Amino acid sequence: REMQKLYNRIPSGKESSLLKQGFPKSTLSFTAFANATAICFLELDEGSRPTGHPALHVLPSALALSQSLGKSGSQFLTAFILGYEVQYRIQKATRLKSIIHPHGNFGNAGAIAAIGKLSGWNAEKIRNGINASVGLAMATSWQPCLVGATVRNAYPGLTAQIAFTTKLLIESGFTGYGGALAETFGEILGEDFQASVLTEGIGKQYGITHNYFKFHAACALNHSVLDALAHALGMKIHHGSYPPFTVTGNHPDPKLIKK
Repeated sequence: REMQKLYNRIPSGKESSLLKQGFPKSTLSFTAFANATAICFLELDEGSRPTGHPALHVLPSALALSQSLGKSGSQFLTAFILGYEVQYRIQKATRLKSIIHPHGNFGNAGAIAAIGKLSGWNAEKIRNGINASVGLAMATSWQPCLVGATVRNAYPGLTAQIAFTTKLLIESGFTGYGGALAETFGEILGEDFQASVLTEGIGKQYGITHNYFKFHAACALNHSVLDALAHALGMKIHHGSYPPFTVTGNHPDPKLIKK
């Protein structure tokens, strides 16, 4: 319901398509914002450990810009995998403070890396973009997940808008600053940052091959409770298939469980 109302307030444009019925077009920033927010609402996004969701933050921006620039599938995938790798490695290098949610901060660097690749930036310009985007990271909280506040679903959407704002800034001559990663994730938002992880085994293994997909359309904090409920109702988990649960034994009809 919230997304339908939001779509009605998104300005029309010609650059890229909203992932909704009819695929109406909007501007780059608003398209990526709405698509990222909708994906977060669905709560079936993929993730990688330690906690983070690179595809949720990288894909909406990379897809929107690829559509606008008329990029090929291989060009889109190259940029997407690059952005994913950047976020994945920053996640691995960081130990966030317990109150900080990983949306709205880790993704800034991944999204701008993908945008930079699609925009033809050289390595130095992408590095500058990453540093600038990290300087704009948000101190998002876990609390909305615990109380059911849906503003949390907009965190990834704001990452997309920050990424396109960073693109505008970098291409206008603005600069980031050295040490932004260590300061933001090791001191401001986090408690520790291991810079060596950023380059360890680089080019030999890719984070996108070490991910997971949710079984439940809910924040990960709720999954253990949902698993326990399924077990109490006699449901069996089938890994590798969807839907992952079936009812066994003399337990209630699945239709009754929904009620």
